[in-house]
Amino acid sequence: MKKRIAIGLLVGIGVFVASYAVSQPKEGTLEWHKAQYICAMKKVTRDTAWDRILQFVNRHTGTALRTTLTTGILETKSVVTIKHFSDWGAW
Repeated sequence: MKKRIAIGLLVGIGVFVASYAVSQPKEGTLEWHKAQYICAMKKVTRDTAWDRILQFVNRHTGTALRTTLTTGILETKSVVTIKHFSDWGAW
């Protein structure tokens, strides 16, 4: 009896994985590009599931869990901007 249940679970998992793989859009199609864009925008705007968990913890504990990462990103962008404007020379 346990063997049949285990085989049934394995078959069910296999069917789930196969259906998931087949349902994904092919690379280069409009749906694929849309999914890639949405994924990238969620990372940029920090709207991923992990970011929502961190925001929840931050709200309820009052501690900032992302201060060093945010500061690092802002410093990197300002350095790039300063280098870019310094290439122009004197006006």
